[in-house]
Amino acid sequence: MVAEMEPSASSQFFGAGGQLLLEYSPVFFVALVVSLVATPLFGRLATRLGVVDRPSGRKLHARQVPYLGGLAMLLGWLAAVVLGAVLFLAEIPGMRGPLVGIVVGTVIATVIGLLDDVVDLPPLAKLMGQLVAALALLAGGVGAGLVRTSLPLHALGLDLEPGTIRAASLSVSLFLVIGVCNSANLLDGLDGLCSGVIGIMVAALLVVSLFLSLLGADLVYDPTRMIISLALMGAVLGFIPYNFNPASIFMGDAGSMLLGFNVAALLLLMGDRVPTSRFFWSALVVFGLPAFDTFLAVIRRVSAGRSPFAPDANHLHHQLLRQGLTVRQAVSLLYLMATLFAIVGLLMIHIRLRYGFLLLLGIGLGLGLLTVSFRLHRYESRVGVGGPELLEAPRDEGAPLSEPGGGERGLETSADGRGDAPTSA
Repeated sequence: MVAEMEPSASSQFFGAGGQLLLEYSPVFFVALVVSLVATPLFGRLATRLGVVDRPSGRKLHARQVPYLGGLAMLLGWLAAVVLGAVLFLAEIPGMRGPLVGIVVGTVIATVIGLLDDVVDLPPLAKLMGQLVAALALLAGGVGAGLVRTSLPLHALGLDLEPGTIRAASLSVSLFLVIGVCNSANLLDGLDGLCSGVIGIMVAALLVVSLFLSLLGADLVYDPTRMIISLALMGAVLGFIPYNFNPASIFMGDAGSMLLGFNVAALLLLMGDRVPTSRFFWSALVVFGLPAFDTFLAVIRRVSAGRSPFAPDANHLHHQLLRQGLTVRQAVSLLYLMATLFAIVGLLMIHIRLRYGFLLLLGIGLGLGLLTVSFRLHRYESRVGVGGPELLEAPRDEGAPLSEPGGGERGLETSADGRGDAPTSA
């Protein structure tokens, strides 16, 4: 069983893991260096082109801040993925499909986000763009066996035809890709929040990828998982020094779409061509924080008779600001929550499934108590996107309240038809 290893086997496992990480380390360092160097260059380019977020009555920052941080991350990610493909996949038959699907889908998703940053795409256009990106990913074969591998069909007494299983897998995969992209976008609400939380999640997904590679789960998917994880982590870590509060550049929707799409691709890669379903469910738990925030947003808006895409200032980071935390304190607390989800997700690989589900039940009860105690499920109509509580929230000295470049965007639209919210990234 995956969950049971002798101490000697465990030490051998970690030794082999270190060797494998060292072998793949050029992918990480290329992404890190390119992103670190490119981010300020794209910031200057954005300023010269006027692609900036300007202060206004609807914004809480006092100076203009450039976008295009997402393009810097894309450049670092692409350079690292190409290097990884040359080093680790060039001689493997069938390697082109999954990786090409991920690359094409990532570029499409990032371009859609960039267009939204520049010209404010309508929600339907954004949704169609995300759908095209997801279809590019699925065309590469990613997610085709998700239902067969990661859902207990036999335990449920279901004997489905291969065509039905494939259709169900593609449908679930489409839903997951679009959902994760928009969850990441909604998370982009404070300086450094989305990039930091995604970085924590990708670190955990890298551990899962490492585990699968050492098990020899699949000749093509094993190196693909490692390459995507390390490239994404390097790109994020190269960007975040410029994005942490007070941010000198915003990732914008281009960045949040890039990060969300890649996390979605990793989740699908954890759910296909793997020994057991526990890897997929472990990865979903790692994504628990943005999933929880998005779930609450939908419940809150629908119960208030509003569109689930209507913006509000009631996300977790808004609630923390109203409790008196500064931006840096709120972001640090959400980093801690993301780390806890990541730890629980990784534990689910190593403990028996029944204990894992008991652990999840405990987390669910804790989140339910948190939701009721702080009324996170209630829609506060007196608080607009730029409500007075947020205007009066404590600030870190010399720092703007938040990164207003995208966050509340996703598929949301505000009263004036724009997708951006003044209190979010």
